[in-house]
Amino acid sequence: MSAVAPIFRLLLVVAASGLAGCASLLPAPAGHRPVTTYRLAPVLPAEATRSGTGPTVLVSLPEALPGYATSGMAYVKERYRLDYYAYHQWVAPPAAMLRPLLAAALRSQSDVGAVVAGDSAGVLAVLRLDTSILYLYQDFRTHPSRGWVALAVRLVDLSRGRVLATRIFEAEAPAPADDPYGGVVAINRALARLLPEVAKFVGDEAVETRGSRSLAGLEFLRIAAVGRSGYRVLRQPLNVEGADGPGRRDGGAGSKVPAVSPIAQVWN
Repeated sequence: MSAVAPIFRLLLVVAASGLAGCASLLPAPAGHRPVTTYRLAPVLPAEATRSGTGPTVLVSLPEALPGYATSGMAYVKERYRLDYYAYHQWVAPPAAMLRPLLAAALRSQSDVGAVVAGDSAGVLAVLRLDTSILYLYQDFRTHPSRGWVALAVRLVDLSRGRVLATRIFEAEAPAPADDPYGGVVAINRALARLLPEVAKFVGDEAVETRGSRSLAGLEFLRIAAVGRSGYRVLRQPLNVEGADGPGRRDGGAGSKVPAVSPIAQVWN
């Protein structure tokens, strides 16, 4: 018995190993597919040579309206309905990927000084750029499908504690194919058009801000200590409403509105 037991145990180990090897050759269970992930990585203008006299800009962490605060890749096939691809998604929620892209776009503006994105503890900044994703999706209601992106932007003068300007930026681009990757390409192309417009908006405001200052070094009057709730400065809703299609502005014919989520609640 004592001699047979080790041999029996050895046979069990060999059999188990063989079964495990066979199991690895079996097809994956029905419905099991790996998830493919994609990035927001639009081609942006090169960084500009700055004089160093422009205001320091702090880029706050972007927000997103409900439906877009997820890594799910959204698409629209009919009015009021928002769906997501099952096996294709963003590597992170778009708002998280947007922050470094905004910073890179701002660095292309010669009228902007240092650009800070990330840990802002102890940073001396004059302006803060707040953004919110109103919508970001692939629209199959046209052929070819199109990628749509809209951002609500707010520029805050930290040295004076006031909102300088708010604006909504929208861009779209046709998809090279009516599939998930085509949507990714279209959305990145739309962002490649939209982000330089945001950067120019900030650069123009920076020029006006600098020109209105009568005291040199005013930017050092306030430390931009941004906390979890430090971005909600504007307390009234934006004057933007609509009821149809991607991005309807003011409800007029031919204008655009997100397929879901009213944008009047941004920063309210």
